[in-house]
Amino acid sequence: MSAVAGRSGPASGGVRVRVVLLGTFADYVPRGEKGSRMVLDLPGPEPLRAVRARLGIPDDAPRIVYRRGDAIDDDQILLDGDEVSFVSPIAGG
Repeated sequence: MSAVAGRSGPASGGVRVRVVLLGTFADYVPRGEKGSRMVLDLPGPEPLRAVRARLGIPDDAPRIVYRRGDAIDDDQILLDGDEVSFVSPIAGG
């Protein structure tokens, strides 16, 4: 995983994805990153599951992940320029 900011683009054939980690997911911000937003350079299109694993977020962590305003699941393929936000679900009563 390469967390970078300010470069002109991913390596040839690579994919650049913006990731936002909100609430309890802030605990998974990679060492050396500041804040809850980061850019990941991936070798190519990957499912959300692979990005989640790169960040160390467990399979069973309750979460909602949004891309372009829509909730997505672990099987969704992330493409160059996508932004995904990991959000902790809130229960009320």
